Amino acid sequence: MEQPPRTDWNQIVQATAITGVAARDNGSEVVQIYARKDHRRWRYRMDVIVNGFPCYFDTPELKMQKFKGVTLFSPERNHNQSEIDVMFESGAGMKVSEAHGMLSIMVLLPPDFNETYYVIFYGYSAG
Repeated sequence: MEQPPRTDWNQIVQATAITGVAARDNGSEVVQIYARKDHRRWRYRMDVIVNGFPCYFDTPELKMQKFKGVTLFSPERNHNQSEIDVMFESGAGMKVSEAHGMLSIMVLLPPDFNETYYVIFYGYSAG
């Protein structure tokens, strides 16, 4: 999480932006997705790392990649790696999109997860 940059009028934005996410299901590989900084976004919008190794989705044969317990997918016409779908074998999933250096994350859970999950948020201070 980071504080967004100042506005065009040089005012401080009173918000926090999500710039990275990590996920793992029971026994699956660890998936980490980070928004790239401005000076590194000329080719790819996000860094996707699975168990410490970078993944790229810019060619047709790499659009869907399977790992232990998790499948990663990028839409057909997305060549800048700005949209990634993460699907776990348990049925849980995430849709991660990047815009202007910030991530939009949608977490999708099947009905049988109702009242059987927990989320841990760690404290964050921008200042």
